[in-house]
Formats: sequence, C-alpha cells, structure tokens
Amino acid sequence: MLKKFLLCFLSNDQLDGQEIIYVAKLITQSQLTNLPKTLNNPFFHQNIEELNISYSNNPSEQQMLEFFDILTNNQFFPSLSSLQIYAYNNKLNDNNFQTIWNNLTNPQSLTKLKYLNLCLAGSKISPESQVLASLKIAQTSKFQNLEELLLSYESSRLNKQVNNRSCAVNIVQNLVNSENLKKLKHLSLNLYNNDLKAEGCQQVVEELSKPKNKLSLEEISLSFWNNGIEKNQCQELNRQFRNSLITEQLRVANIFFDAV
Repeated sequence: MLKKFLLCFLSNDQLDGQEIIYVAKLITQSQLTNLPKTLNNPFFHQNIEELNISYSNNPSEQQMLEFFDILTNNQFFPSLSSLQIYAYNNKLNDNNFQTIWNNLTNPQSLTKLKYLNLCLAGSKISPESQVLASLKIAQTSKFQNLEELLLSYESSRLNKQVNNRSCAVNIVQNLVNSENLKKLKHLSLNLYNNDLKAEGCQQVVEELSKPKNKLSLEEISLSFWNNGIEKNQCQELNRQFRNSLITEQLRVANIFFDAV
C-alpha cells in the first residue's frame, strides 16, 4: 500500500497551475480498490505518511489558496507525519500568504506531523509577514511533536530591520523562544539571497546560541549562500559559527557559504 507520495512540477513552463489542484483532488477523492474488507481506510489519502510536492510560479494566487485549503482540510491526511512543500511564488501577496498560514496552523488538521519542510516565499511577500508566520509556527500547539523543522526563506529580504533587529533575527527569536518546539531535534534555515552580509549572519547565529534557547536541538543547518559575504571571510565565519553552536547536546552544525 502506497504510503509515500512525491511530485515535482519545478522548471516546467508548460503548466498552468491547475495541475496541483488536480493532484490534490485526486489524492483526497480517490478510493483504493481490491482491499480486504477488514481494512478501514479505503481512501488513498488516509494511508499517506509522507507527502512531498514541489512547484514554483505556475499556480495563480487562487490556485495556491485552493491547494492549501485541500491540504489542510481536517478530513484529509490523518496519518501524515512528514510534509514537504516547495512553493516559491511571485504572485502571492501578504494577505493570501497569511491565509495559507492560518490554514497550515489550523489545530484540527495535520496533527501527527514530525517532519515539516516548507518553502513558502515570493517577491510580493513582505519580510514582516515571514516573521509573523514564524510566530504562528512557534505558537501552534499541534507542532509540539515536530522533530525536524526545515524552513526556506530564499530571496525574502530578511535583512530589513524591525525593532533594531533584522527580520532574520526576529524569525530565529520566535523559534528559539517557543514552548511548543521543545521536541525539535533538527532545525534548518535556508537564508539564501537575503543580503544579510557577515554581520547579519553573525547576529542570526548569536540568537541561536543564546543560553536561554528553549529548543533541545541535536543538529542545526544554516545556509548563508549569496548574502554578500566576502569569500575570504567564509572560512573564519564557519569556524566561529560552529564553535558558537556546538554543545554537548548539539553535536552537528551544518553551515553553508558560497565558497565553503
């Protein structure tokens, strides 16, 4: 019985976006056939434990909203423990971005997640909205069983200063102060192309390494690709960051720069 479903629509200009709706409806409405009568889960979606769907700019805003409406309907995916969605979209505005996040943090849906990997970004989404979304993650009780959280903020302008801190630092602060993410073992933040410079990256690591950090991480992954860091700085920054982050409990620190 199929328990893992992976579908990638990336780099396909022939699509009009309706395909993701078709797939979502197909998964949630299709019944399995030739099953023993003793099995109580006749619908395809009821048995899926891992779902991985990737797409980029093809869908319209309305199609994005419809897709996430289906994905987060509490009648679907009762067994889902691993969700990976790559959805970089330059059509999505702040209001619809927040609507999607309201759906994703619906306490009645996707309640068994242990692995969450999301790229929900785009040029029309403000950095402040990304900060608010991270706060929603931190405050949502259904995420208390998450063991791995991977968030991608590529080209999200997180160098913008809010309350004398970059939006990148504000996001980290929301996550490390969360009471709901205490079971988290691996945190990954992809900060590709946010013009943070060396100082901004250092501030992110400082926030992650503060002693009042409420997370119980065993592994951390940070991508600082294309952030305006000089190549001759990368090796020393990598050493500094690893020294700051690695503890008796957190044994693995994966730090990525352009030249390292």
